[in-house]
Amino acid sequence: MSASKVRLAFEHHGQVVRVSLAAPKANILDRAMMADLTEALQQVEAQLGLKA
Repeated sequence: MSASKVRLAFEHHGQVVRVSLAAPKANILDRAMMADLTEALQQVEAQLGLKA
């Protein structure tokens, strides 16, 4: 995952994960952003105890 495109921010209280897009020019969902987002969501899915 490219740290410059998608950033994972885990809440410290509760079972909430916030995925932030970090592409300065309007957060356009290009192929690279979609690949990074897919990888980020796979990491979230692998974490136990998190809810959608």
